[in-house]
Amino acid sequence: MATESRHGESVTVEVDINNLESASGPISIERVSLRKSSGIETYQRIQEVGSVGPGGSISVPLTTSFENAGEKRLEVSVLIREPSGATRGYEYPVSIDVSE
Repeated sequence: MATESRHGESVTVEVDINNLESASGPISIERVSLRKSSGIETYQRIQEVGSVGPGGSISVPLTTSFENAGEKRLEVSVLIREPSGATRGYEYPVSIDVSE
């Protein structure tokens, strides 16, 4: 996923989370966060987003801004709880080109 922004302006990354049609029940979205790809600095974190039933989806907007120009390599991290109670984590790369 790639997007563009100007330094100092807000940029929003829309994260679409889908549950499989064949899922045995709803998944609970425990946490969604946008962070540096190194995982050290988190720009935005949303806890307890809600649940998504089988075949359903939810869109979660994560917004941040950058003071310096350049390419920002980020990561969207999603933690879900399955109907069985097990938790799973997923990471997706995001690239943002911040111009002057």
